[in-house]
Amino acid sequence: MAERAVDRLLTPGRVFGALGVLILLVILLVPWPDADEGPALSSYSAVPAGGRGLYEVLERLGFRTERRLVPLREAVSSDPVYLVLGAPVGYTAVEAHRLLEAVRAGAGLFVIPEPGTRLADSLGLTWAVELPRRDSLGMQRIGPGWVRQVLRRVDDDRVSDDRYEPPDEATTFLTIETDEGVEPVIVGLPMGRGRLVVAADPELFRNSEVRLGAPAERVVRLVEWLQDGDAARRIVFDEYHHGYGTHADPAAVARRALVTTPAGRTVLQVGCAVLVLLLALGVRPIRPRPRIRIERRSPLEHVGALAQAYGAVNAEQRAAHLLVRGLLRRHGGLRAGRDEAAYLRSIAERKPGVAGEVEQVLRARTDGPVMPIAELGTAIQRIERAITT
Repeated sequence: MAERAVDRLLTPGRVFGALGVLILLVILLVPWPDADEGPALSSYSAVPAGGRGLYEVLERLGFRTERRLVPLREAVSSDPVYLVLGAPVGYTAVEAHRLLEAVRAGAGLFVIPEPGTRLADSLGLTWAVELPRRDSLGMQRIGPGWVRQVLRRVDDDRVSDDRYEPPDEATTFLTIETDEGVEPVIVGLPMGRGRLVVAADPELFRNSEVRLGAPAERVVRLVEWLQDGDAARRIVFDEYHHGYGTHADPAAVARRALVTTPAGRTVLQVGCAVLVLLLALGVRPIRPRPRIRIERRSPLEHVGALAQAYGAVNAEQRAAHLLVRGLLRRHGGLRAGRDEAAYLRSIAERKPGVAGEVEQVLRARTDGPVMPIAELGTAIQRIERAITT
């Protein structure tokens, strides 16, 4: 009984209906990202976690700012200063090579080396999270929260455990003191004829920090150092790798939507559950038995078969009895009684035109075969027609 109740509960209609209600609740209740938020540290994003503040500060101070919305597949100009504030759309090996070649030829580059990216591998630097020492919490605020990110070397396993000691020719702009000692956060390095600034903590450059004043001044000083005395150099924000511009990779976009967003992950899980349910409902543990179909005769075939059987055994008397009983059932009503002979004689009295047929039927009931069954059926039809007219 319990098994039958479970089977009735887990019908396809009820299961798919419940899944539909679940998807609707997820769509209505799960918070979606703000459409205007954009990727983190993008110069288009004005939310607290964005990077539009840097762009507007530099623009209002007279710097020649612009946004790059195309990939770095071709040769890159060595004149501008490039700002790579994180890269949600990762750099390819060719793009990382083109960008660093432009720096060696004289360009400036500000980069936050995300762990595991091509740029971090090419530079040999990335960042790691550390806890500042308790006695250093009173120094200048350099980011929200209790943790900080510091520069570390990249080893073969891409695990940033190796401390990074800037070379003698490097310029260290910001450090923090941790249990490991004083570690660099922002470092400027010469690279060929150009200059490179590597920053570990993206929190230092978000809108929520830049609006405080001191972080914005720090960014201006970093950009001036990268310009190397040429105030006319363009400041190029790389927005292509923040997802802007034309990207011909719909499969990657769909994959990121399904994997990195709450609603996408829910849709992916529901899809997997539906596939499992279809597999469970579609596979039969036992081979189905063929449906048995019984060929049934029509009422007319039954009448013909009975007539042929009665005629073969000369059962006109039985046939006459059944025909009269049917006539009595159809037209006799409640007042007819059960005496078939009296019923037939009452018909002969009321309808003298069929008195001969009534007499033939009475004799067939009592005396046996006096006429063929076909003629007996014709006589009954005439009697019934006389009753109904």
